[in-house]
Amino acid sequence: MNNRGLWPEIINNYHVYNGNSENLAEPMLGIGDNLELPQVNEKTTTLSGAGIIGDIEVNNPGDFEAFDMNVPFVCICEGMFDINSKQRTYLTIRATMQSTEKATGAVEYSGIKVVVGGKVKAYNLGSLQKGQQGTPGVTLACDYLKIEAKYADNTTKTLFELDKYNEVYIVNGVDMLKEIKEFS
Repeated sequence: MNNRGLWPEIINNYHVYNGNSENLAEPMLGIGDNLELPQVNEKTTTLSGAGIIGDIEVNNPGDFEAFDMNVPFVCICEGMFDINSKQRTYLTIRATMQSTEKATGAVEYSGIKVVVGGKVKAYNLGSLQKGQQGTPGVTLACDYLKIEAKYADNTTKTLFELDKYNEVYIVNGVDMLKEIKEFS
């Protein structure tokens, strides 16, 4: 199953969990309402030479720039410091996406699960303002990212997975490093 015929509309809600197992306990409390996911960039090099008019940027599949993710909190709280700074931490974000089926106009819901792994790079204490939420957060230096979609018929598909330590790079269910690994 895929989402063909479904028009994505909104994220209804999401929760963040400390860990990456399927049986996660309670969601973390105090998470802000705008969680920006990391931008992942492949490294490139410039190709130029005889027979080429100008420069061409060429990517090196499986070689990625460093990337971070900031986890915002509404106030300085214990939950910020539950994210361990001495070892790799996994955070699991579970979101519900609302879509409309183009053919019938029916509303359907699907799940999006994002797992981010990395080490704490910074505890951002943010600011304090009387009568307002604060702006603290935790910045993770990421080395793992996985995005899965779960559809109404309970099928699950890996949309993206990157594990820098274990040479895993999957896009839309396809192993992007399969051919490279065959020769190395």
